[in-house]
Amino acid sequence: SPPASWGDTAAVSLLDVNRRFTAAVSFSGGGVWSVFHAGVIGKGLKPAAEAAVERTEEELAHNTQTFLTLLIRCCGGSGGGSSHPTPLPNQQPPPEPQINPEAAKAVAAALIEAVCPEASGGGELLWPPEEQARATIERDLRICRRFRRHPLLFPLLRLVAAGRPALCYCSVLLRGLLASLLTFWEGCRDAETPGSPWHLWASSWLVVCLAEGSLIPPALGAVQEVFPHLAPYEVRLLLLSLWDYLRDNHPLPQKFTFRPDKGTFCRDFGKDG
Repeated sequence: SPPASWGDTAAVSLLDVNRRFTAAVSFSGGGVWSVFHAGVIGKGLKPAAEAAVERTEEELAHNTQTFLTLLIRCCGGSGGGSSHPTPLPNQQPPPEPQINPEAAKAVAAALIEAVCPEASGGGELLWPPEEQARATIERDLRICRRFRRHPLLFPLLRLVAAGRPALCYCSVLLRGLLASLLTFWEGCRDAETPGSPWHLWASSWLVVCLAEGSLIPPALGAVQEVFPHLAPYEVRLLLLSLWDYLRDNHPLPQKFTFRPDKGTFCRDFGKDG
């Protein structure tokens, strides 16, 4: 019998494990060789994967800044771009980087592929009425969970916004976030919005991205400044006004025109209905 130091997994029969795999796998491909590596004979099953190494906040912040700096330089237009990291909504923003629209569009496609692969075709640009969004509530909540689990997605979304009109191609992510935040604030029972710090932070980030990508006019883009001073239902009303505007004025690339004097694409909100 194997030594006791090998643990309970040494008593597992690898032959039985492989037989179970054999019964579950189809061999219609015609191959005669199939290997199932469940462990080492005499030593039992393979050990479980080791837990990820925890890193300090300082190290995470440094890695994030380094990654964003490199990505901004890679996406820089002919003007050279800026190497500043993307600031938080309540911080003074650096000079606007010159992001190449095609590079920003590539980042947008990568974001959708990573966060919501089923929408990677890029065809969901139109903004539906709020009641129709209930059909995608499961997908919207999954998108919101991804953004909450990976805070780096927000700076990446803002980088896309800087390369107008590339943010239009992230409509499915923007809708998922906005719909989830509307649902949260509708059911929130906190007396003040600072009682839900992440949702307050995410709501501010979302409005900043929409404004920087010129998907909403500057007046609506400034509403996030009052979020910390409002009640949850008041934040919902303001976010709902953003939803109504985007529903009536779909975020489409065709609404942007190139301005040679500025070297970038701009949107004339005076033409919106």
